[in-house]
Amino acid sequence: MPIATIAKEFSFDAAHSLPHSDGPCKRLHGHTYRVTVMARGQIQPLDGRAEEGMVLDFTRIKEVFKRRIEARCDHQFLNETAPVERTTAELLAAWMLAEMRAELPQVIAVRVSETPSSWAEVTVDDLRASGEEA
Repeated sequence: MPIATIAKEFSFDAAHSLPHSDGPCKRLHGHTYRVTVMARGQIQPLDGRAEEGMVLDFTRIKEVFKRRIEARCDHQFLNETAPVERTTAELLAAWMLAEMRAELPQVIAVRVSETPSSWAEVTVDDLRASGEEA
């Protein structure tokens, strides 16, 4: 069976501040975050199992995201609830990728968009290069 990349998008609303920023992000403000979770792998054989013909069931991605990430982020003050040193899109994406991969090793990247034109993406290769994942 061929290999494919799939993606599922989520959104949540949250507030944060970047205390050391020189710009307006220093002040408390909010975003409707959009998160894209990407997974890659071999398409499962057509053998009667629930995930036949899929890399990974979108429902499984949704369940893990809601439990591990959305529950800690939606309508929250991320400076208090997200386990990152600063609530930048980059650090949030790295944390979310590690969280998703803890249960779904097929997840290869997470993109966090703060606005329609601003996003950060962290891939498995990025984590490996930084020494955060072997």
